[in-house]
Amino acid sequence: DNIAKLATDAFNTKVINGEIKKNLILVGGPCANNLVAVLANENKTLSCSDWLDGTHTGEARIQLINDAFTTGKVALVVAGLNAENTQAACTVLQRANTYADGTKGDHQLTGNLMKVTGTAAPYEVTEVTE
Repeated sequence: DNIAKLATDAFNTKVINGEIKKNLILVGGPCANNLVAVLANENKTLSCSDWLDGTHTGEARIQLINDAFTTGKVALVVAGLNAENTQAACTVLQRANTYADGTKGDHQLTGNLMKVTGTAAPYEVTEVTE
């Protein structure tokens, strides 16, 4: 089995129908990633209109969603308002040990929802409670 899959219609259908029983990492927001859009339609993450309403400028999110498509499996959504913001969240995730040990300030990758802001590494990372 490949570790990475493109979000093709056939793969997306299998995920939505519960045929893929794996934890997933989904990159891109609901405007760019159909699987994230499904989670947004279920009010599990921000919708495309939420991202575009002007309150998330310069922001990205790293969100762990329990029971995303299959009971007992999670989806880790890594998304931003635009490609640059999404890339910032990917960088934070890639360097999780750096952020988790507190050496770059009060960055902690804990909780189910983290907000990433800033224009260059080290990015600001804060836990969001909604």
